[in-house]
Amino acid sequence: MESTSTGMAILGSVVGRGNGTFDTIYSDAILASTGTGNGGLVGQIYYKDTKINNAWFDGSMTLTTKMGVQVGGIVGIARQSATLSNCLNTGIITVEHNAGIRAAGILG
Repeated sequence: MESTSTGMAILGSVVGRGNGTFDTIYSDAILASTGTGNGGLVGQIYYKDTKINNAWFDGSMTLTTKMGVQVGGIVGIARQSATLSNCLNTGIITVEHNAGIRAAGILG
């Protein structure tokens, strides 16, 4: 799967903005974005008590932006409390502009 997002978008290969429980998810998607919240699987966790279990991102994500951005291999932004367990990122994350970037392998 390939996905491209422009503007202030929240991008994830499984869900853009998510809550609830995600169990046993995998993606090898190719993602490209100019938005501010980008995760390999979930762009943004917006509600409390979200759980992500047994998750693996093995795709690629390219971000081209000059504004502050958060990016993570599993989740881009967590606005509320979340539990992540048994998560793995073996994907490639490329950020072409680095001003105000928060990036990490699992959670941005």
